[in-house]
Amino acid sequence: MRLKLIEEREYASYFLTVHDIVKFAANQKILHQGRGSAANSMICYCLGITQVDAVERKLLFERFISAARNEPPDIDVDFEHERA
Repeated sequence: MRLKLIEEREYASYFLTVHDIVKFAANQKILHQGRGSAANSMICYCLGITQVDAVERKLLFERFISAARNEPPDIDVDFEHERA
């Protein structure tokens, strides 16, 4: 059901775009951390956007994406701004 909601709302490309950005940062050894309500979802954990395991922490999916709300997922990624 959760993946179906993501499919219905056409959010998959959004999650995959954030994943690509985070993957690029990791490959460049740029420190980064996903945050925002959706960033702590199981989807973001599986994509490597965050290190927060939503299942382990018993976080509800509806906290991140809800059929009742018509708004995109909230994912922010912080990047280090100074590099040695």
